[in-house]
Amino acid sequence: MKFLIILFVITYNISYCQSVKNMNIKIYLENGARTKLYFNNKPLSIMGPNFKVVLYDSTIVDNEGYATFKLKMKQPEVIAIESAENGKWCSFIASPGDSIKIEGVKEKINRSKVIGSKENDLFRDFEKNKIIPIINSFSGRKMSYDSTRHYLNQIYLSQFNFVAQNPKAFSSLLIYQDLSTAKDIDASILNNAKELYKINKSNFDDNELINKIDYNFFELPFKPKLGDKISKIKYNPKYTRLKSLGRIFTSKKYTLIDFWATWCLPCIKEMPNFDSIYKKYSKKGFSILSISSDVNKPSYVSFEKQKKYKWNFYVDFYGQQSLPIKQFRVDSYPTNFLLDEKGVIVAINIKPDKLEDFLKEKLF
Repeated sequence: MKFLIILFVITYNISYCQSVKNMNIKIYLENGARTKLYFNNKPLSIMGPNFKVVLYDSTIVDNEGYATFKLKMKQPEVIAIESAENGKWCSFIASPGDSIKIEGVKEKINRSKVIGSKENDLFRDFEKNKIIPIINSFSGRKMSYDSTRHYLNQIYLSQFNFVAQNPKAFSSLLIYQDLSTAKDIDASILNNAKELYKINKSNFDDNELINKIDYNFFELPFKPKLGDKISKIKYNPKYTRLKSLGRIFTSKKYTLIDFWATWCLPCIKEMPNFDSIYKKYSKKGFSILSISSDVNKPSYVSFEKQKKYKWNFYVDFYGQQSLPIKQFRVDSYPTNFLLDEKGVIVAINIKPDKLEDFLKEKLF
């Protein structure tokens, strides 16, 4: 379901060169009398640690269960109504000039019916008729890497067909974003998506997401693989006391580049094991560089003060926009790369026990 999460996490404003118009919402919420509602940009599913909620407005449902909301817009957006009581929300695509009705039950506001948005209907129909059947066809199966890759590429192909058939739809721009960061995508689908995007992106003038898709499609380096050589690590000198991150792996026999975050429980659980390995092998030519994707500085500082690990750490609080995270195309945590003294990747996502076995063989 990760691809669905990605699609709905993208909530940036997309300009259609339209004048500002009102988007009106009428809400009926069964059992919702006097419920406080927030109007924000929350997506359908998991927001991710770097997602920033933008609150547009709030209102109180009247005694009969009704509420209204009006938002000035000049571009489509993903809008959400959220219950202050239970934290559940219903998200949908809205466009300037839309008059939308939302009907639901307070306890299940996330399942509310949305009427009056052509963009939302278009995407929901695609999800229901094309994506969900693919998911169901593979549900419950034990899949190998090859079968998983085949499954994902059925989804990517359906997404490509959607953008080909709907070149001006807001949903297409969201799907281009998904395709531009897709894992294990077939080269033919990726290249066709790039070419189609070049043709169609003029339909979406003056918007922020275009720059991100451009970067992902045409500028972002390929994800490093075994045997690749990392000549240097990109970073912002403003956010580190280290004079050169590149010297870490050129001055040591082996360096573990560990991508983590304070919100990542598996990352935190691994660190004591890495600490034990570091203490045992640091004087024999082993080092660690932990690069955080945190955006919450107080959380990071609190963790650092509490744990006091002795190896090198880097954080700039730009999250997924951090230079080293972009360089290594990190999209899940924990992720690590083990480099030799020449910067050659000798292992990816190595577990602590396997790392210790490796170092014991190489450094003793």
